[in-house]
Amino acid sequence: MQTQKTFGFKWTQEYTFNSLANLKRMKAWLLERYGSPEKWLREISCPKPIILDAGCGAEMSGFEYWDSSCDQIQYVGVEISEAVMVAKKRFMAKGISDGIFIQDSIGDLPFIDPTFDIIFSEGVLHHTDSTKDTFIHLCNALK
Repeated sequence: MQTQKTFGFKWTQEYTFNSLANLKRMKAWLLERYGSPEKWLREISCPKPIILDAGCGAEMSGFEYWDSSCDQIQYVGVEISEAVMVAKKRFMAKGISDGIFIQDSIGDLPFIDPTFDIIFSEGVLHHTDSTKDTFIHLCNALK
């Protein structure tokens, strides 16, 4: 509950992260850390892979990383806090209507079968009640 309230507040304060300089810095950091999203997409054997952003917040990390590939993916953002509405708004502001956004815990995803081709979770797992249990749960959602 504390994580939900704290991060819900943090990620609804768009002025704290939504400057061009901050977003550019975040994108450069993500590309250095993970390589290009196109590299990941080439390794997936399906035409339009389903990407889960587990703990998407307001879509700072996920959107900065996947934005150039949004037309090539099916995007699902899951966030425990109300910041999920900021994430949806940011997608729509960029003219991207394909994203699906769900307010729920990543440790209790509402998917039964393995659903996702890629799971992206930047700076989130250590905030869950059990990093290990959440990681196992997410692995079960991965094809």
